[in-house]
Amino acid sequence: LEFAASGAGTTIASMNDSPSDYGTATSVLLSNGLDAFEYYDLSQKLDTDGGTLSNYGEVSQAPTSSSNALTIDISNGNVITYTAIEDTTLTLTTTHANTSFTLLATNLGSFTFDWDTNQTIKWEGGIEPTWSTSGDDLVTFTKIGSVWIGGALIGVA
Repeated sequence: LEFAASGAGTTIASMNDSPSDYGTATSVLLSNGLDAFEYYDLSQKLDTDGGTLSNYGEVSQAPTSSSNALTIDISNGNVITYTAIEDTTLTLTTTHANTSFTLLATNLGSFTFDWDTNQTIKWEGGIEPTWSTSGDDLVTFTKIGSVWIGGALIGVA
């Protein structure tokens, strides 16, 4: 449930999103007859018996490198499209210990592409893939603790 206060004497409100996103509010009139306490049933958005999400989409971003550096902050979106334009060192930033993101990289093999030395990335078989020089590679990363685990589909387009 999400709660919000409304009415003439309202001093606070806790709604983070538009109330219309959650359907119709149920209002409880307070004893002064002027103020109401409203609540919204969020079960329309989340099935709490099993945690099934509906109408789910991920936020995307398309960062560009500059001065041979690229920083990807997945709090800005966890679906990333990137076209290599120069030799680049990639830095991944997140405050979450257990998270993931997807990278669609174009022409990554045309340039020297390095990972920030502060990152620990484990690849299948312990070997980083050979990136496409002309085309797209789809890379998924999952962070478990402080280690990133990478998996790639090379030459997907």
